[in-house]
Amino acid sequence: MNKKAVVFTFITVILITLLIASFLVNISNRAQRDIQKTNLKVGALSSFVNSLNNELLQEVLRSSSNQVFLAFLANIESNNQYIQGDMDVVFPEALMNGYYNNEELKVMFQNNLNYTLGKSLDELKTLAQDHGAVFSYTAINKNNIKVSQEDPWNLNISFVINYNLNDSRNDVSWNIENKKISILLDIENYRDPFYLFEDQLNKTITKTNVTTWTLSEFNMHIVNSLFRNHADAPSFLKRLQGDKTSDANGIESILDSRIYGNGEFSNVDFEFWSNKNGECRVTGMPSNFRLTAAHLTYYEQTGTCS
Repeated sequence: MNKKAVVFTFITVILITLLIASFLVNISNRAQRDIQKTNLKVGALSSFVNSLNNELLQEVLRSSSNQVFLAFLANIESNNQYIQGDMDVVFPEALMNGYYNNEELKVMFQNNLNYTLGKSLDELKTLAQDHGAVFSYTAINKNNIKVSQEDPWNLNISFVINYNLNDSRNDVSWNIENKKISILLDIENYRDPFYLFEDQLNKTITKTNVTTWTLSEFNMHIVNSLFRNHADAPSFLKRLQGDKTSDANGIESILDSRIYGNGEFSNVDFEFWSNKNGECRVTGMPSNFRLTAAHLTYYEQTGTCS
């Protein structure tokens, strides 16, 4: 009996050992699978956060900002009035709420779409859900929305966002604070505000491709209403507000004397509409075409100045 008891005990110990080993293996495999799942979630959310920070939020800002400037230009056209007020105030209001001067900007809500920044950000919630994630953000502070003239052809637009991204089970979460999102918005292909207000003409801002200012290329530049940067000219933002003062990032075109020449004012657009005297006749140009001495030199032309 003692021998049988020893054998039975030995077998029992072996079975228990096997059961424990099997249980530990299952626990280990389950833990490894959980770690792998967590790692996959971390990798997927990390990739999504990277897309948000470096692509998606920029595109949201670009789409809404572009619509604001289209709306501002439409407002100039319909009301025959330049955009009034501090751009750091009127732009954030239009971007966030779609309003300017207490009136709805219709272009911000056209075709049954809402182009305000908040609505565009909400579209990211749907995109996150489609990827098994939850995206949320705190209300955007208008004071953190900035717009400035980066260079003659681009606007710098930025805002600050705090957001959270987590998986649907909230196993993994990313909390991003005070993230500054900024873009450069190309002003080419917008209508020029001066032409729109002063003469009700739709002239698209197109940068000149002239590099050598022969008389024929100078004429081509004028006939095609091309634009060139000049530090004496107003920037695009200033043109939106009817401000004809100089800016380091200024742009200008030259008016065709067959339409605008009066033989007195400079044919540079902002100077003509400011009634600035053009003291120089230009060699090879019509007698009613005028430039200032500074612009005669800038466009590499010759002439006589009085």
